Amino acid sequence: MKYFSLCILLISTISSIAQTTFKKSIPIGVQNEVGYDVIETDDKGFLIAGFNTVIKDTIWRTCLVKLDSTGNFIAKYDLGTGIISGAYRIRKTLDGGYVLAGFDLEPFLEEYHIYVIKVDSNLKLEYEKQLPAVLGSIDNWSLNPAVDIWQKPDGKYIICGSDGVNTNEKKGFIAELDLTLNISWFSYIEDPDFTFSIHALSPTPDGGFVFTGFARMKIGSNNNAFLLKIDENGFQEWLKIIGDSFWNKFTNAVLVEANGYILAGKKYSLCCGKDGGTWQSMLMKTDLSGNFLWEKVYPYIDGGINDDWDDIFDLERAYDGGYLLAGYLGGDANNKEFAIIKTDTSGNELWKKIYGYPSEEVCFSFSKTSDSGIVMTGYNTFGADWNLFVVKTKDAPAELCPDRPVVSCFSDTVMNGDTISFTAVVTGGAPPYSYYWTGPGGFASLEPNPVFVYPEPRTFYFGLYVTDANDCIGICENYAIVVDPCDSSGFPVVFAASDTVLVSDTTSFISSVQGNAPPFNYFWSGLGGLEDSIPEPKHVYPQAGIYYYQLMVTDTNNCLTRFEGYVLISDTCTNKPIVTTSADTVLVKKFGKNIYPTHFTSTVQGGTPPYYYTWYGDNNFRDTVANPENVYFWEGKYFYGLTVRDNQNCFGYSTGIAEIMNKCDYYGSPVAVCETDTVLQGEFAYLKLKVDGGSPPYRYMAYDDFGNFSDSLKPVFYYPFPGVYTYYFWVNDTAICFDECEGYTVVLDTLSISKGEESHDYETVKIYPNPVSEKFSIVINGKTQGKMTFEITNSLGKVVYSKDFDFYKSEETLTMKLPAGIYFYHLRSKDGGSIVYRGKMVKL
Repeated sequence: MKYFSLCILLISTISSIAQTTFKKSIPIGVQNEVGYDVIETDDKGFLIAGFNTVIKDTIWRTCLVKLDSTGNFIAKYDLGTGIISGAYRIRKTLDGGYVLAGFDLEPFLEEYHIYVIKVDSNLKLEYEKQLPAVLGSIDNWSLNPAVDIWQKPDGKYIICGSDGVNTNEKKGFIAELDLTLNISWFSYIEDPDFTFSIHALSPTPDGGFVFTGFARMKIGSNNNAFLLKIDENGFQEWLKIIGDSFWNKFTNAVLVEANGYILAGKKYSLCCGKDGGTWQSMLMKTDLSGNFLWEKVYPYIDGGINDDWDDIFDLERAYDGGYLLAGYLGGDANNKEFAIIKTDTSGNELWKKIYGYPSEEVCFSFSKTSDSGIVMTGYNTFGADWNLFVVKTKDAPAELCPDRPVVSCFSDTVMNGDTISFTAVVTGGAPPYSYYWTGPGGFASLEPNPVFVYPEPRTFYFGLYVTDANDCIGICENYAIVVDPCDSSGFPVVFAASDTVLVSDTTSFISSVQGNAPPFNYFWSGLGGLEDSIPEPKHVYPQAGIYYYQLMVTDTNNCLTRFEGYVLISDTCTNKPIVTTSADTVLVKKFGKNIYPTHFTSTVQGGTPPYYYTWYGDNNFRDTVANPENVYFWEGKYFYGLTVRDNQNCFGYSTGIAEIMNKCDYYGSPVAVCETDTVLQGEFAYLKLKVDGGSPPYRYMAYDDFGNFSDSLKPVFYYPFPGVYTYYFWVNDTAICFDECEGYTVVLDTLSISKGEESHDYETVKIYPNPVSEKFSIVINGKTQGKMTFEITNSLGKVVYSKDFDFYKSEETLTMKLPAGIYFYHLRSKDGGSIVYRGKMVKL
């Protein structure tokens, strides 16, 4: 089994007219390194996300790696202390930092989860979060990218992937995360006939998103490409499965255009391969509703026959309006070639380029660069190991538009209903230029600097195509921001309440509203016929019970706030039902999604049977049986209530809290303790570890960055050189709760007796420490006379005893009082100050 670690690489470039090109295989780790995604940074460098191995066959760890402008290695920095993780995607964030999405394996478990990391502009870790979506097990893990992420204009993130241990169980997973990577909402993509794996997403001009990947038939196991559209609130608009019951198609990338969507991936064909069938690189186009328009494949001929294994992982629009596709072309599963393909706007191949060594190479991602070039990343192999592979090249052969226009485009930010001004800046190429602006909401113009009014507040994607006198094209893409007035004025702050009355009496509602844009509009609604539009309405409920109500308030900017509550209406029955309820506590695995139902139990005494039950509560809990069940996916506390009506229309009530709790909070997690120890060079380090709490028996894992590893509570590590070494310790209990700590081992150098030195010459030096006494005996047989210093330091290096004396041939007995502990003694020549003898003592 191969293990890896997440890695990000920073490549600095120097801006110049001529393009810098290079091709580098970079072995930055101890075993395997892969680059998954690359973007150009503001300083014209590059940032690559991937992984590298920290301890061979054992640990992956997050890292940052710098390369210079020509691809030479500068430095590597580790992030976090995870065991196994990697990044499939990196995106720049609105605050100048970066967000990464990939995979992570919990210690002692065998399921990969979706994993998200946020770093600041200095590449320092801010947040990391494991999401409750299982990408797969160790046995079926694949190198192919399977997670994507995008930051919305409001700062939140949309992330996609899949949830399911194997391909027969997978559901598409889409979630919105807040600024600290906590889940705001999530949804599954499911179908009775298909399983889904989402590989890529792209924002759409209407504020929504489009997703692609592959849909696997549950019967027949054939794979089809699919396209999914959601609106800005995460609700599914449509889902199109593209293919049939026979042809296998996978799509890994999606590009949004004004008149449709472009998908890239691979398609299986029964013809032409070495074994009778072949996977071929594929480009596909649909309309804006996901309906299939056309498809192109790009066979790769090697040795006179089509190779069997091709795939495309990334897709972008080229500078001239065509398409660039990157991935690999290859003869079989172990002989892949790092490749990029260029097509025209209709998907017809213009050229393809192969970059690599005589080994296996795969390109996972590329980005267009500010000098009209392309930077690509992936991996190549030498023997059993993978090396990071980085290529910087040109967009096209030199004879195609060597001096195309360089285009920048901008728009101002306005309030809803105001006019936006667009600005184009063009350099290079051959004037005069022609302009074509395009975007959603009917925006289109041939002017250099047009104006437009968008119909609603939102962030709108727009594009600009500039053609020069030689028909060379430059492209710019950007976003126009129309601000919602609610974002500036704020939403109303609403509070409401009601009194408790008897049935047929009048219930009075009160409200309190604060905001910056009065006057306010009120709309009350709820069960029992409540409906009104004044600040403090009154209502008569026909029967006793607990009634849900809602108050919606809007201000002059149509900013809306909702308030929800319950009102209790009592009855006058003398023999009303007495109701008690309970809900069991469901325990879930830490970071896990709950799949087990909460069981509700009711007991009714009194009243006149039969009884009629109405359950209600958070998470849309509704039921009409005596003892219902309900599944709450996430840990937390959920309000519920039960109204019981008997045969005489008398009511009884009960409310409570259903709790979903992770096992670690319920049973308590283990606490790992790591202590610092000091040893001499050449000695073994016996790590001082301790575990308290949790649910034993425990499983242990201790490791460091230097190849030491142990699954024992009493590990023994060895360090051949002096220094301070950090080790890491994980403990896991039977409830799958874990803790971690880190400790340090200080290794001091040991100097043997010096002989023949000019300032001092010793034939023998012997020191006899007594662990139960306060005396040291020092015997010196020297050839020259001089001064000597005897020192004792504690484990922190502080001198706790020092004495000077003359030596030639002498025996000294020194007395000092020391508390119990570990000490180090040094015999130091007074004239030169060098240590000539050193040892360790444990004082009892």
